[in-house]
Amino acid sequence: ATVITGPCLNCITADVEDDTESGDEDLSDLLNKRKITVADYANRQHLLRPMRTATERSMRTRVRKHFPLTELFTQTWWHDMLSDAIAGATVAVMGVPESLAYAEIAGLPHVYGLYALVMPQLVYSFLGMSRKLMVGPVAMISLLLQEGLEGSMDQYQCPLWHNQTHSEVERQRHVCQEKYVDLAILQSLLCGCFLTLFCVLQLGFLLKFLGHPVISGFSSGSAIVIMLHQLKNFVGYEVASSEFPILKMWAYASKASEVQPMTLGLGLLFTICLIGLRKIGIKCGCKLLGSLGPLLSCVIGVLCIYFCKPLQHIEGLEIIGDIPGGSLPSSLPVFSRWTWQDVRGSLPLSATIALIGFLEAFATAQNLAKQQGEELSSSQELLALGFSNIFGSMCSSYPASGSFSRSAVCSSSGGVSQLSGLVAVALSLMALLYLTQLFYYLPKFVLAAIVVSSVSKLIACDVARSLFHVKKSDFAMWMAAFIGTLCLGPLLGIGVAVLLSLSVVIYESVHPPITVLWRMDGTNSYRPIQHNPGGIFVEGVFIVRIG
Repeated sequence: ATVITGPCLNCITADVEDDTESGDEDLSDLLNKRKITVADYANRQHLLRPMRTATERSMRTRVRKHFPLTELFTQTWWHDMLSDAIAGATVAVMGVPESLAYAEIAGLPHVYGLYALVMPQLVYSFLGMSRKLMVGPVAMISLLLQEGLEGSMDQYQCPLWHNQTHSEVERQRHVCQEKYVDLAILQSLLCGCFLTLFCVLQLGFLLKFLGHPVISGFSSGSAIVIMLHQLKNFVGYEVASSEFPILKMWAYASKASEVQPMTLGLGLLFTICLIGLRKIGIKCGCKLLGSLGPLLSCVIGVLCIYFCKPLQHIEGLEIIGDIPGGSLPSSLPVFSRWTWQDVRGSLPLSATIALIGFLEAFATAQNLAKQQGEELSSSQELLALGFSNIFGSMCSSYPASGSFSRSAVCSSSGGVSQLSGLVAVALSLMALLYLTQLFYYLPKFVLAAIVVSSVSKLIACDVARSLFHVKKSDFAMWMAAFIGTLCLGPLLGIGVAVLLSLSVVIYESVHPPITVLWRMDGTNSYRPIQHNPGGIFVEGVFIVRIG
């Protein structure tokens, strides 16, 4: 058999056991015992991981590993299916109005939010390991997509915007909507390809280099930027576009005299009611009440505009209008309209969306899995999310990721398995095919209220407060990422966040923290001397903790 040797031999054979004492063996004997064949090497999961066992190499095990939904037929009972059906219906009720709002954040027609709600979740239900993760449009990815595409089209991609005289508030997504939609679908395909490539290269461990304080600060800043994008639906006017959110805040403040009191009052009222319903539901132990808030808001908003005719003529109050439904269109004809220039220009943004989308989805999935004592494979989740976006791009979907809010609703509503995701897909598809006309009179301030109430949970003030009292350096990184995102925008903000995380990793590798420990009097516990006075040293023993 062909034998693999080389300088990395010790790395790829670290799991080989020695049957005799190493001190009595010659070095050449040890090296010979550590040689492996090509067949053994092919059965390894990764260069630095142990060989697969015979059980892991069996076809049935591989099918269960890569298609977790197959376990549904052996582990799910009828009462679990009923719980999944209720959870899936609850998620769909919440997801349909949310998806309409997120499509507007992305700068796309509202129906594309419904497209992104169907195929990505369907594919993830078959491939994803998390039983309760709901995949679809999310606020942060929608914001990154809009920030990356708006203003990025050159004279060849959007000649009308560059050549014609247009007002200062006119956007490329309005002038060249077809090209904008084509690029959004391209982002979904490229994002899926990046995630699949990360899976093949086993790069899930890179998430460990992104520190929690930095990511939390970035998420908090992005939540405020998302709210800023919805401000136009509250105040009734729009300001000139700017890549720096801080300048956009100043523009809104300078035109405060143009605020429409009716839209502002109704928008704030719906926002307060949505947040209040969620808090009441948590306090009373009925989280279903909070998840029904978006649907109730949509119903009330539609009825108010439909029956109260004067509201339809208020300046600044906009409604959604006609949503073309009745089908889930294939986007394969769009593929022929892409050029190499489109693909090349989209790569940096798609890589950023892939990274942030997976980070958000995997953190949510891990949190839900820990509640059930389960473990997730980052590689399998990369594969599932990658294929979700690839197949989603074939059905007119823009980039999708795991939704924290809808996943939490699925868990609190009694979801047990991936069947809840399939139920949500079926009901969302029904809404797309038959119910889109019911949203005609839906006011946009209701969608803005849904978005604001949803992303308000991302502002992690409690994390910042805790870091301030525990570790000032982590608090400084949280503030740097938060302020950087607010001042520079999400795309530059995520760059600041990544650089800060890598800087901390490099610094701590060169200067690892060293803590001196001593024993607490009367116990067998050892604690740092800086934070625990009253300890004693063990005579003749000096204990330190590195890292």
